Amino acid sequence: MNKLVNWKHLYEYQHIFGLSKLAALWGEYLEQAHQSWSALPPVASEQLRLTFHSWKSSSQVFGLDEFSRRCSQVEENILNRRHLDGLPRQINDCRECFEQSIAELIPYFEKWKSQL
Repeated sequence: MNKLVNWKHLYEYQHIFGLSKLAALWGEYLEQAHQSWSALPPVASEQLRLTFHSWKSSSQVFGLDEFSRRCSQVEENILNRRHLDGLPRQINDCRECFEQSIAELIPYFEKWKSQL
């Protein structure tokens, strides 16, 4: 498996936004992601594709490059109507990658919480 967090990307965005803004964005990202995971449509649809498209973009801000890459694959498969029989497995793989990725980042943001 590829490295889950690209710390260089995270630090670049931290430099752009500042730690306080990045931490606020992180909180919004997690809240939206948890809502989206619980409301995923059960079949390949435009809404499902848009959810993975959104994650593909927003995840890069936090250096979640591997999760972003997997979201891109799901999005492309839905868009091109390819490998749809394996879509549930792909989505499950994405979710596992998401959970493992955020587990790496949560301590980073928790460390700074008292200073913000």
